Parts: sequence; C-alpha cells; structure tokens
Amino acid sequence: MATNALQDLKLIAEAFYEGVGEHLIESLAAALGKTTGIDFILAGQFARDRRGRIRTLAVWKQGSAGEGLVYDLESVPDAGLFRQPQRGLTQAEVRQLLPAGHGPESAGMNSAVGTLLADSLGRPLGVLLGAHSGPIRQRERCRYLFEILGSRMASELERMQFDEQTLDQIAPG
Repeated sequence: MATNALQDLKLIAEAFYEGVGEHLIESLAAALGKTTGIDFILAGQFARDRRGRIRTLAVWKQGSAGEGLVYDLESVPDAGLFRQPQRGLTQAEVRQLLPAGHGPESAGMNSAVGTLLADSLGRPLGVLLGAHSGPIRQRERCRYLFEILGSRMASELERMQFDEQTLDQIAPG
C-alpha cells in the first residue's frame, strides 16, 4: 500500500494512462489494490447471454494480478440491485456477487466493499468488488476510490462494447 496521499494519486494517475480496454481495467484494479491495501479485488462484466454469469476483466489478489475467470453466481441477484446504477454495494451484496471461494469468509476475509458498473444510460455492465482479511481501513476513502475508478472502468466497458458492436456491423457476414 502506498504510504501517503500524493503517492496514491500518482499511482492512480499512472493507471489512467496504461492503455485501453482490459489492460486499462487491469491497471486500475492494480492501482486500487495498491492504494487501499485490500486483499482481493475483482472487476467483472456481466455476460450478455446470461444474467447470472460474470466474466472477470481484472483480478488483484494479495499484491499481484490474479487469473481471470468466468463464473456463475450461486443465485441471480434481485433485480432491485440494478435499479440504482453506479452505487456502492453493501457487504451482503458483494458477498452475493463474488465467485464461490472468494467471499470475505473464505481465506479469513471478513469485510467487503464494491460498486456497480453502469453505462451512460444507467444499464448495468458489471461490478467492481473487494474483499479483505481484516477491517477495511479508511472505509469511506476506499468506497470513494471504488466509485471513482469504477466509473472509469464502466466508461471503458461501454466503449469496448460500442467498438465490438461497430465491428460486428461493418464486418463482412
């Protein structure tokens, strides 16, 4: 974890210039992990073909990048969860959205933080989740960092989807 606010800002600023697409999202997740000290961070995109499935775009696990995965949620979240886009999630909601074996209870983790990722029209695109082995220090600061970096991740996800749709339209069929 960075030792002061100026170092934290520098890490975050550098992450914004790390590229585009999944590489940018990975850089933002790493910056979030380094600046908050949270043990496990996952940035994931909801699968278009299946509401209860998440494809990870970035995993930060105890100080280094983790392997990506696609996982089905144990239970499909209540539709009410998605009515307030780009908002912080409760610990119970984060637990529901983490892959099995990665919840705060696993590996001695006992606290969680997260935010929904939504497009410019408020439609849910994915989640940014964090789980930690102890209490999350400076919880409000962490919540704001998740919301700020989550907002940038959501913008990048929306851009990626637009690019994909554009290529589908112009590609010879």
